[in-house]
Amino acid sequence: MSEEMSTGITLLLIGMVTVGLVLALVVGMGNLLIRLVNSIPEDKSPVLVKRSAEEIPSNVIAAITAAINTSTQGKARITSIDKHLK
Repeated sequence: MSEEMSTGITLLLIGMVTVGLVLALVVGMGNLLIRLVNSIPEDKSPVLVKRSAEEIPSNVIAAITAAINTSTQGKARITSIDKHLK
């Protein structure tokens, strides 16, 4: 082989190894981040409903709770329900 061909193959191999190492580092760090985030426990505290002086009907609270649970797939919690007048 000629000297130019040998240099070209060497650079090709060095580049491929470098790209492989960088990709392995990205995948490893991504997996580490996923495991770290998944190890944090979720807050499963009960739903707290703060009622004002005027009582909100229970069917309205049930409808609001069902809508929130459906739209957020159970990941949100209601901390207060306030009645705003227009």
